[in-house]
Amino acid sequence: MTSLRVQVDDEIYDIVQEMVLLDDELEGAGETGITPLFIHERHPFAAFDHGPPQRSHEDARLSPQAPTIFAARRSLQHWCTLCSGIDSLQVPLDSVVFQILSGYVPVVLDWIDLLHPMNKNLQADLTTGGDHYMVCTDIIMLWDGILKLLSAPSARLDFLDSNRTVPYVVDIWVNLFRYVKADHDSTAALETVDRVLHVLEVVLEVLSQSTVKRVPDVVANAVAQSTRHSPRRLCRVVAQQAKVIRRSEDMIEARTLFSFGTALMTARSELRPTSCPREAVRSIVGTLDNYISLEWWDASYVLCQYLDALFCMTQDHRALEWAINADLFIVFARLLTKIPRTLPPLIDHALFGLGRAIYNGFSSWRVLHAFDKKNRDMLPRTRLAEAHPVLGAVITAYDARQGFLAPVRHLWKTMQRCGYKSCSKRDGLQRSEVRPCSCRLLSYCSITCQRRDWKEEHWQRCTSSSGWSTERDVFFVKYISLMYANKNKESVVAQARRIDPLRQHDLIIEVVHIEPTLSLNVRILEPVGVGATRSASLLAVWAEGKGTTARQFEINLNMLEASVDRESAGSVNKQ
Repeated sequence: MTSLRVQVDDEIYDIVQEMVLLDDELEGAGETGITPLFIHERHPFAAFDHGPPQRSHEDARLSPQAPTIFAARRSLQHWCTLCSGIDSLQVPLDSVVFQILSGYVPVVLDWIDLLHPMNKNLQADLTTGGDHYMVCTDIIMLWDGILKLLSAPSARLDFLDSNRTVPYVVDIWVNLFRYVKADHDSTAALETVDRVLHVLEVVLEVLSQSTVKRVPDVVANAVAQSTRHSPRRLCRVVAQQAKVIRRSEDMIEARTLFSFGTALMTARSELRPTSCPREAVRSIVGTLDNYISLEWWDASYVLCQYLDALFCMTQDHRALEWAINADLFIVFARLLTKIPRTLPPLIDHALFGLGRAIYNGFSSWRVLHAFDKKNRDMLPRTRLAEAHPVLGAVITAYDARQGFLAPVRHLWKTMQRCGYKSCSKRDGLQRSEVRPCSCRLLSYCSITCQRRDWKEEHWQRCTSSSGWSTERDVFFVKYISLMYANKNKESVVAQARRIDPLRQHDLIIEVVHIEPTLSLNVRILEPVGVGATRSASLLAVWAEGKGTTARQFEINLNMLEASVDRESAGSVNKQ
């Protein structure tokens, strides 16, 4: 580097002079601030080019405002600004200045090692309220400067493969609001989120050259480490940052945020949250409403993709239930009525995906009950409006199931029992003093029974229980299917007699809940043995996540046939 510095004269001086005029990042630095730093004794970055101070983990943390560190940070900002201005200043890649700036990259990385909050080398900065806001800003700008300096794709890829930039970027993205305590509504928070998302987008774009995976392994591993292998935190990160960038001037960062969040859930199972915090769900629905007001259709599209993935990848229906309680359907209906019909098919696909996730959730009694309570009064107006096909599908699905909700809920309450097996009141649970367990598997007549059952048995399966459909959901689907089959008993009997006119086979009556409208199909099974009685089963099929599930229940086909025959005979007699 010494030999290169000797060559620094008119070329570096001219660029510095231009930087004095063009630089908006260094407020008021002017000739007295920038120029002497760059050209003093042909040693422009003396404040940092000898490397950071050495510190062991036993030593006290350093102050970010200590004279040597503050001067180095200031000089690093100047170096970064000059790197960022390479394109606008049209500096040739083979010029001495470019070589000099590139030569500082290793020592800059050493400074990033010292400054990064995850390494715990620095104290919180009391000048910014006891956080790491300014240091994080410095680090993000340094990454941006380095990536602009290394404009060639291969150079950027080699750079990211050779140091800890990727885990550092991911750590700041995940823990930004642990490091920065600025009010989320402040300009400082908005600028910081915008900058880190911009750097994250560049890093992901560079790494995509070397892998076909939606999320490169190095990024996925860094996310897992930064979240301490708790994907639930990702929901909060996305929701917090999405709320901040609602005030952004464009939608680029929003697209980056939600596209990355979706990719993390869909590409790596270990990054898939089993549940999403309620406040995060509410915040994301509010963000979608904001994007619709701004007419950010591209951002709305990627957010719909994110919600679709969230509802289908988590392991129960709570996220969808909470979203509906936060006015998801009202917001979604507004999107479908305002969005231009001329948008690309990819956007339509995302809208259909979210609509399907909503109506597939109606197989859960809690989701359907929440939708009924929240939207029952507005549905007549929605039906009269010129509906988007997706909106029509959701309303059709609701209409097909809503009539079963009240009778099945009443039936459940009459059959419900206290979850504690030794309870003296297990003959009925008409009124409960306590809410169901958080796993939603059991209800109790009293806190005493709940505590006893937890201590004796339930603690073992409560924490390990997972799956979309709770016991009550299965009960709900079962009786909807039975009621639907009974409502359409003429069709059931007609199909049964058509495919098995001699009544020599067992039959299965399939009720499918996957499409907006329920459907019914009768299929033939094994022949009945000599002297045996023909039997029939009801198979309920419904959606769970990205797949389907099914449960089989017994049904008395002979009673259905007898009922149909009686009604048919009565109809003939009346005539």
